[in-house]
Amino acid sequence: MKILRCVIVSILIPSCAISFSDIKHSLGNGYYYLGEGETQRYVYRSFDERNPSIDEISIWPTVLSYDYDENFVIIRQSPNEKAIKQYLIYFKDKSNEQADSIMKTDTFFINMFASDTCYWIINKKDKVIKGPYNFSSFQKGKSIIGVPNKLHLRK
Repeated sequence: MKILRCVIVSILIPSCAISFSDIKHSLGNGYYYLGEGETQRYVYRSFDERNPSIDEISIWPTVLSYDYDENFVIIRQSPNEKAIKQYLIYFKDKSNEQADSIMKTDTFFINMFASDTCYWIINKKDKVIKGPYNFSSFQKGKSIIGVPNKLHLRK
């Protein structure tokens, strides 16, 4: 009996610890940051702010840093093929082969995987996502779109 209790406790404690380490932060206008460990960090949009669930992934893993105000979210991301494939399979009900095909043929993913670090701008009011940018295009895009200089990304 003691052994059975030890086995059950050893299974339950790590599974509870995972939920304690999750970080969820509202970015406003239905956008949320969710960090579920080292590589599972992304920005998503929810259509129900009272009970936010992932309705639409806006910025795929791995989000390295972000900043936001009432109008914009700026994001630095390192595209994580393994994590993105897992999300396509889980959230989009794709098979392993379908997920591979999407990541290799969809221009959105091709452009995102073309760089080790991508930058994004979300206009929250218009619900428009611009990117992926390289750093110099990101700086130019911020200026054109009118993102305030007070928004900064951690290195």
